[in-house]
Amino acid sequence: MGIYYLHGTGFNQTGPKNTDFVALNTVISNIRLGGDFSLRINPQLFFLSVDENSGTYINSSFTFSKDEFPISFQTFFNRKIKSEVAGDDLVWNMSLLYTFKNTYAKK
Repeated sequence: MGIYYLHGTGFNQTGPKNTDFVALNTVISNIRLGGDFSLRINPQLFFLSVDENSGTYINSSFTFSKDEFPISFQTFFNRKIKSEVAGDDLVWNMSLLYTFKNTYAKK
């Protein structure tokens, strides 16, 4: 479980001048789905303030994997709860992930 806080200050004449981001997140990993399959969930609740506009959001990624298999499937979504910040109410994607498993040794 973790808490993040980020603050940004814009120096350009156009674009945001002050941005604040506060998030609460966690990782729920190795949820066994039967056999060699497992699920990992990364939920996050966050508050975003961009100049005079602000909003709250929830997002999460869900990763489905098989033990000892290098390819996994991940889906991600970001959903507005309540917001004045410009943007879509729901953003999502799907990905195929490849895990490089290399063993390194100190010489």
